[in-house]
Amino acid sequence: MKALVILVNAVTLVAVLVILALPARAQQYPCGVRDAIIGSLAQRHGEQVVATGLAATGAFVEVFASPEGKTWTVLVVLPSGLACIKAVGTDWEPREPKYGVKG
Repeated sequence: MKALVILVNAVTLVAVLVILALPARAQQYPCGVRDAIIGSLAQRHGEQVVATGLAATGAFVEVFASPEGKTWTVLVVLPSGLACIKAVGTDWEPREPKYGVKG
């Protein structure tokens, strides 16, 4: 079971890294103190951490989602300690990886 959780987190992290690699849009998301941002996510949307990972740059990546997946947020914490929201969305749906199956 623990291995499955690790694999799901790995797949989620890859998806997050792909999102972060997309060209920047005109909309800028806020940066600030991590504890304040995650407090706001919890209070306003009921979001909690569903996946984490360490980027090659040394940044800590966290994915938050509401219990029913209504909203989700990608938060990147830089080595300096600055935390920045990088992506937000709706309809979060966790998936179990199907290794060995194409598609």
